[in-house]
Amino acid sequence: MNEEQNGSIYIFFREDMFYPLSLVNDEDAIVNAECNPGTLKVEDTNGRVVWKKCVEKVSVEIQFDRVVTYNVRAEISKEDFEKIKDIDGDDIDMYIKEGGKIVESDVYEIINEFATEDNEYNWSTELTNVFVTKLKD
Repeated sequence: MNEEQNGSIYIFFREDMFYPLSLVNDEDAIVNAECNPGTLKVEDTNGRVVWKKCVEKVSVEIQFDRVVTYNVRAEISKEDFEKIKDIDGDDIDMYIKEGGKIVESDVYEIINEFATEDNEYNWSTELTNVFVTKLKD
């Protein structure tokens, strides 16, 4: 038996194509990938990434807003229902002024409990107020 018969099949990915190649082992696949500048990555037949082209990276901080709509059916206490039953398209602030003090809004607290990923109903395709800041190297 020669080495090729004991080897494995590796999939070489390029920008617009991929091709299989029978090689001895992972190290052989890596050497082949590094000798072929157009190769983007190499996987074995199980989908395990053996080699991936190194790309220079820059650390950034990205901040943006996106409108997310939530929809949930839930059971709440009668006491909580009494606090929120008259809401009809209102905006709810997290903090309110009550008796001269700033306090957390009970209404906000009740509703915000349901603002989870599982209850996301729809979100806008527009990202607004986007800021990108390069972090120090």
